Amino acid sequence: MRVSVIGLGRLGLVHAAALASLGHRVVGIETNTERVGKILDGTLEIHEPGLADLVRSALTDGTLDVTSQPSTAMGARVHFLTVGTPELAFHEGFNAGYLESALRSLVPFLQPGDLVVGKSTVPPGTAVALAAQLHRESPDAELAWNPEFLAEGTAVRDTLAPQRLIYGVSSQEAAGRLDEVYQPILDTGTHRVITDLATAELVKLATNAFLATKISFINTIAQLAATSGADALQTAQLLGTDTRIGASHLNPGLGYGGGCLPKDTRGLAYYAQHAGAMEAAQFFAQVDIINTVQRQHIAEWVIAQLLERQGSQVAILGASFKADTDDTRESPSIALAHVLISAGLRVRIADPVVVASCGADSRLEFVRTAEEAMREADVTLVATAWPEYRHLNPEALLPTVRRPLIVDTRHCLDSENWRNASWDYRSMFNLPLH
Repeated sequence: MRVSVIGLGRLGLVHAAALASLGHRVVGIETNTERVGKILDGTLEIHEPGLADLVRSALTDGTLDVTSQPSTAMGARVHFLTVGTPELAFHEGFNAGYLESALRSLVPFLQPGDLVVGKSTVPPGTAVALAAQLHRESPDAELAWNPEFLAEGTAVRDTLAPQRLIYGVSSQEAAGRLDEVYQPILDTGTHRVITDLATAELVKLATNAFLATKISFINTIAQLAATSGADALQTAQLLGTDTRIGASHLNPGLGYGGGCLPKDTRGLAYYAQHAGAMEAAQFFAQVDIINTVQRQHIAEWVIAQLLERQGSQVAILGASFKADTDDTRESPSIALAHVLISAGLRVRIADPVVVASCGADSRLEFVRTAEEAMREADVTLVATAWPEYRHLNPEALLPTVRRPLIVDTRHCLDSENWRNASWDYRSMFNLPLH
């Protein structure tokens, strides 16, 4: 089938390349000509495991065409809208302007019976509004909503082998067309659910807000464990063994970041407030507040260790908000670094992929290796669970630091090895934050 994908950011490029790998003829449309050039040259703007090879293969065999011209969408039977819906200023919901613009650019090239499919994250009601816009300008086309549930670092795998496919549709014809697109995935036994537009929109927001809530929840439980003498690690593990709860996202740490969980949790709070669901709005707002305050608590603990140390230096290992991505949007480690720098500390941050971060304090020093960041450090914080950090040699690093204090906020180090090498090893399970 011939398919178009409008918007080639992280979501769109992964989706386009994945569909091409399934045998579809895909045209990827991106208004940013510089981005188009980089994709065609093989120099992708984003770090996503497996994506470069998938794009290169699709471009080589001709199943993927990348262009800035909306007219190339003509002839495709299904058109996916994968543009961003960034947060508006002052946390006032989502900016649907890029979606509206993408639809407007697509309309002149639609043919009767075409299906336009939104994949961007939006609050309920957005799809209905876009469907009305589409009906006015191209009455013989139809709009559906097909939310994505990919995670950065595993986006390719999540797209080609999703846990479920959700179709928000208004007709069986639209569901059937989506079945044609996803047939190779459905043939593997992937569960698919047909629902309405509003449910398809809300389930995406609800998923991310729930994950954010679990992270904020376990951070508060770790604080209570520290004050009560309870074993925080065992508490988290026991919670995870309850099948009603599950073990994922139950590791206390710096909190969540990235371009989805913070934006979607705040966006859901804003939507709830304007829908008159004030208790829901307050609940999701509090989840976000707990997440933000967590970094402040950790910064205060670090600063308290260094009150009498002039020219103290902190090493932060990891700039991206999680491993296997270069995304520093709302990165907990960057936010933590800002607080520490403002307190007068020197901060070096290492990351195997990120060499700088837009908007980061100019006083923040980016270095490539953990060893360089830790040189003469008084405190070291492991902020991102990059595999490289698991293989650090604590004995070799001991003479390079001023103080062998390491805080493993991601629980990715072998604590026994570090303690045996005379390091003062701390994790979020035994760090008193309150």
